[in-house]
Amino acid sequence: MSGDGRRWRDGERVKLYNICEPEEAVLCSEFLRYDDKVLLAGAGLGWLSCWCALITGPENLVCYEAQPYLAKLAKKAIAVNGQQLDIRPGVLGLADETVAFYICDAWAGSSVLGPRPETATNVQGIDTNRILREEKPTALVLDIEGGEFALIPGLEMPTVRLVILETHGDCVSVDKEAAMWECLTGQFRVERVIRRESDAKMRFCVLSRELP
Repeated sequence: MSGDGRRWRDGERVKLYNICEPEEAVLCSEFLRYDDKVLLAGAGLGWLSCWCALITGPENLVCYEAQPYLAKLAKKAIAVNGQQLDIRPGVLGLADETVAFYICDAWAGSSVLGPRPETATNVQGIDTNRILREEKPTALVLDIEGGEFALIPGLEMPTVRLVILETHGDCVSVDKEAAMWECLTGQFRVERVIRRESDAKMRFCVLSRELP
């Protein structure tokens, strides 16, 4: 275990062909604690899930991925890394109901926000508040390609001390973005914001609070 209480296993490395979003890895490494229980939405290719598992242990990680093909790739990446992680299918939302999910040619762009009906597929929506009650996570890691703006204002997060969030400011109106930030900053303090030089609207954010 490292000096600041994080868990590291000597000699372990996440096997990656590339790191598509190193900002998230940096923030998870700095702010997640070994005793956190993490709810990760947007597992993508699976590498960030493996990275988080090295910090918290796989038993403290709950992962969701909405894009069926990406979920398969994530499971392969997890197997390559020798991890025992369960990637659950579905879109984190505010109800257990079928929702339209839009598949984008660029894998990272698939989202519940989509202008082209011909790319839509039906996937299972997950009531995130139910998952929060059942799993009682202390940390949320969200990379859901614009879905955060509708999701976060409706969340009840009594057990959550940390939110690590990728935001996409070009996906929604200014009012919706402001509503999300009002919800977050009313409960958490902003610890860090990283802007990607190649995309000024993309931000990687950390918010935290002390729990009783």
